[in-house]
Amino acid sequence: MLNVDVQPIRAACKASESAGISFGVLSYVKKNYPTADMDLIKKLYQELAIAVGDGLLEHGAVEFINFLLSRQLDYCIMSYGETDWQNLKISATRLSGAPRLIVSSRVKGSYIASWQESQSQKYIIPKECFLDNQPREAKEVILIDDKIGAFSGLPTGARGYLVSPATLDNGAPSNVEQVFQIDKIIDIETRRSAK
Repeated sequence: MLNVDVQPIRAACKASESAGISFGVLSYVKKNYPTADMDLIKKLYQELAIAVGDGLLEHGAVEFINFLLSRQLDYCIMSYGETDWQNLKISATRLSGAPRLIVSSRVKGSYIASWQESQSQKYIIPKECFLDNQPREAKEVILIDDKIGAFSGLPTGARGYLVSPATLDNGAPSNVEQVFQIDKIIDIETRRSAK
């Protein structure tokens, strides 16, 4: 119906992910299938995403967001990749109403470092990260990602959680802790705040 062969898309996606690069599905389809109905593809993707429920999210993501909301903690989904594709993926989840920042580099730690003021060491988080479109000052920023490269450039005053089921051979930076599931961060942060 869509005149799109899924196998080359899967192969291109796997090659990109193996290289640690975000795969732009929509750009790939536009380039390789110029007659494809992109609006129909987006519509079908959203319908499929609704049908699989939380299958598009990391295990424990909804529980973690609920934990943050219950503590009245601000959060933002920082996503790397093709803007249309990232927005489509986020919109297709239960997190569609969350604030989001789509960045052009997979090195998210550097973005966070750019928010830190040199004298006070506090972070001025940009307005795009909040639903009310107002910037915030914070003493601490925590980055959660499933790719080790995202933490490059993360300042020592920030913390990170690498969500990965595989044990890393080369290890994570000292201010990054590895967890196997995102909801495990709830226990860690609860213990930390109790101290």
